[in-house]
Amino acid sequence: MRILIVDDKTEVLNLLKQSLRIFFEDAQIYAARRPDEALNLCSELSFDACLIDYKLDDEDGISLAFKIKKINPLSRLAIISAYEEPLGSFNKPYEKWILKSYDLSPLVEFINAAKSHTY
Repeated sequence: MRILIVDDKTEVLNLLKQSLRIFFEDAQIYAARRPDEALNLCSELSFDACLIDYKLDDEDGISLAFKIKKINPLSRLAIISAYEEPLGSFNKPYEKWILKSYDLSPLVEFINAAKSHTY
C-alpha cells in the first residue's frame, strides 16, 4: 500500500508520517510539502490513499485533489483540515473531509477503507 501526505507544515508531515507508520507498518508512506512535489510523485507512482491539507501555501487542497485525480483516478483522496468542510461542495474530487485532531482514528479508518476499496 502507498500513502501520500501533502502538507506545507514540516512538523505536521513528520508527525503524520510517524503516526501512520505505527498503524500501517508495511505501507510505503510518502510526504510532499508543495503541490508540485505531490504532482511529481503522483506522475511517478500510484497511491492507494492521499491525505491532502486544505490550506497549502501555493494552492488549496481541493484544486490539488482535482489534479491528482486526473493523474491517478483510482487513488482515494481525503482533505485534512482544521476547518469544517465548505458547504455546497458537490463536485468533489475527494471522498472524505477529515478534521485535524489528535485522534487518528478517522485517518486510519479512511486508509483502511482505501486499502479494501470500500469508499
